[in-house]
Amino acid sequence: MVKHTKKTINVLSVAAAAIGNCEVEITPNYSFLKQATEAPPISSYDYIIIGGGTAGCPLAATLSEKFTVLLLERGGSPYGNNNISDLDSFSNALADLSLSSPSQRFISEDGVINARARVLGGGSCINAGFYTRASNYYINCAGWNSSLVDDSYRWVEQLIVFRPPVLKWQSADHIVEPVHLV
Repeated sequence: MVKHTKKTINVLSVAAAAIGNCEVEITPNYSFLKQATEAPPISSYDYIIIGGGTAGCPLAATLSEKFTVLLLERGGSPYGNNNISDLDSFSNALADLSLSSPSQRFISEDGVINARARVLGGGSCINAGFYTRASNYYINCAGWNSSLVDDSYRWVEQLIVFRPPVLKWQSADHIVEPVHLV
C-alpha cells in the first residue's frame, strides 16, 4: 500500500479549457485548485475521480489520506461567485444562463426544464442541500431494501440535516379556522 505523508488532491477545473476564459474567481488559500489548462502535460495519480460534486469531493478527500488523487470538475470554483455565496443572490444561480454560471439548464427526456450543477461542490451549491426522499414505488422498482433506505434517511435526517425552527404559521399542520362573513 502506498503511504504519503501529506494529503495530495489536485483539483482541475475543465471549465477554462472548454470555455476559454472562466469568470469565476479561485480562492488563493487553496493551492491545490487549478484550471485544467495549467496542468502538467504528464502526471501520475493513484486515483482519478471525475466529478467534484457531493460524492466526488468526499471520496477524493478520503482517498487522499493514503493516495495521490486527481479530481476533475467541469465547472469552476464556487468561491467569488455571488450567485452561490451571497444569500440574497442565491436564486440567481438557476436563472444565470452565462457560460460561467454554476448551473446548466437542460430539458429532461419527459420535457421538464431543470438545472444541473456545473461547479466544484456539485448540486449542493445550487440547491442549498435540499433533497427529497425517493418514493416507495421508486425504491421497489430499483430493487433497494426499503428498510435499509428508511434507516439511511433517518440517520441523515438526525445527524446531518439542519432543521430551522418552523413557526406555527409556516407549518402545513397549522389549521386555520374559516372566516365566516355575515
